[in-house]
Amino acid sequence: MFAYAALHTAQVSAQVQSTLDPVLKLEGMVIEATRPVEPLDRPGTVSSIDAETIEKRLVRNIKDLIRYEPGINVGNDPQRFGATGFNIRGLGGNRVLMQIDGVRLPDAFSIGSFASATRNMVDMEALKSVDIVRGFGSAQYGGDALGGTVSFVTKDPRDYLDLFGNDYYADTKLGYNSTDKSFLKTATLVGAALGFESMLLFTHSESSETDTQGDNKELNPRRTAPSPQDNEIYNVLSKLLYRFDENNVLRLTGEWMHSQSEIDALHARDKDYTNRFVHSLITNDSQTRWRVSLDHTLDRLDFSLFDSLFWRAYRQKTATTQITDQDRTGNRVLEGRHLINRIFSFDNDDTGGEFRFGKQFSTGFLNHALEYGGQYSLN
Repeated sequence: MFAYAALHTAQVSAQVQSTLDPVLKLEGMVIEATRPVEPLDRPGTVSSIDAETIEKRLVRNIKDLIRYEPGINVGNDPQRFGATGFNIRGLGGNRVLMQIDGVRLPDAFSIGSFASATRNMVDMEALKSVDIVRGFGSAQYGGDALGGTVSFVTKDPRDYLDLFGNDYYADTKLGYNSTDKSFLKTATLVGAALGFESMLLFTHSESSETDTQGDNKELNPRRTAPSPQDNEIYNVLSKLLYRFDENNVLRLTGEWMHSQSEIDALHARDKDYTNRFVHSLITNDSQTRWRVSLDHTLDRLDFSLFDSLFWRAYRQKTATTQITDQDRTGNRVLEGRHLINRIFSFDNDDTGGEFRFGKQFSTGFLNHALEYGGQYSLN
C-alpha cells in the first residue's frame, strides 16, 4: 500500500500514477533457530555474563560487572568503603542473595560512616560466569533472595586445558587503570594427570584514590580533590578434581581473599555537624574471606528414585576490621583536644552443606523432571 499527499496554494489535485517495475524473484531461504533450554528454577529475568564478556569489558569489580545491565545498581562509597553490594529493582542489602559456587556470601552490616561490612568479596579474574536473576527467589532460597539472586561460578581446570587441548597450562596477566592508578597481576597454573585436575590462580592488585577531576584541595568538606588512599587486594583460588568418569566428578575447592585500605580523610577535617573541630581522621580497613568446599556430582545413575545426585559440604569465614583514628577538639559537652579510636569488627562463620537428587521420567506422552533435596547451614 502506498499513500501520497500534496498541498497546493491555488488548487488541490490528485493524480494516481502506477508504474510497475519488473519483479525480481529471489531463491527460497530457510532460517532455523534454537532456543537454549532454561533451568526450571529461574523465576525472573536473567542476565548471564561469561568469562569472555568479563575479559572484553575489563571488569575489575562488581560495579563494572553490571555497567550494561538495566535494573541493577551497585552501591558505592568513593570516599572510603567502595562498592558495597547489589541493588535489584529497588531492593538491596541483605535482600539480594549473593553466592559463589553455591555457597552464600556473608551478610552486609553498617552502623554509619565509621563502619560498614560490605559484600564486595569476589575476584573478577577467577570467575567463569555470573548469573543475575531479577525477581524474588524467596520460595527457593528464603527471605534474603527477596530482591533477586547473584550467583558467581569460579573457573575449573578444564576451562583452561580445553583452550589448547593440552594437559598443562600457565599464563600471567598484567593490567593498569589510570583512573585510580591500579596495577593488576594475575598468575595461573593448571595441570592434569592420572584422572586428577589441579589449578592455582593468584591475583594481586594495588591502587590509590580514584581521580575525581576536582581542583579544590581545602582541608574541609568542601574539598573536591580526592583524599590520599592506598588499596591492596590479594586472592588465591585453588582446585583439585578427580574424574572417575565424565559423569562422576569429585571437586575440592580452596579460596582466600584479603583486602586492605588506608585513607587520610582530608575531606573530613574542619568543623563537623556537632561543631567539633576535626584536626585529622585516618582510617585503616581490612576484610578477609576464606572458604573450603568439597562437592561430588554423579549423573546417569540407574536407580528407581533418582538418576542424578549432587552433594556439597563447606566451611567459610569472613572477618571485617575497620579502625578509625580521629584527632579532634571537643564542643561544650566534651572540651579539650582528644584522640578518638574506633574499632569495628564483624566476623561471620558459616558451616553447611546440601544434597540434591534428580529424576527424569515419562508417563504416556508427558515428560517429567523431579528434583528434591535439602540444605543445612550454621551461621
